[in-house]
Amino acid sequence: MVAINPNNWHWVDKNCYDWSKEYFTKNLVGLKSSNEKANVEIKSLKELTGDVEVCQRKGKVISLFDLQLKLGFEGDKAKGVITKAIG
Repeated sequence: MVAINPNNWHWVDKNCYDWSKEYFTKNLVGLKSSNEKANVEIKSLKELTGDVEVCQRKGKVISLFDLQLKLGFEGDKAKGVITKAIG
């Protein structure tokens, strides 16, 4: 994380927003659920807002996240947006 940080003592953090956006796009878009009543597919990651950071202090790794996802879906009988808060 930082080149000069003796014994990992000082507080350092890394913004992981871009990584999380790529991760959710890769793992959620295209996800399908089907049964005898309905077929549904996640079509897009419409919006991702919030903070995602990995921090280190005194050699301990701490992850901080507070996100809101908006996913576009389509199904046999409906289409719309799913909103989910994570954090």
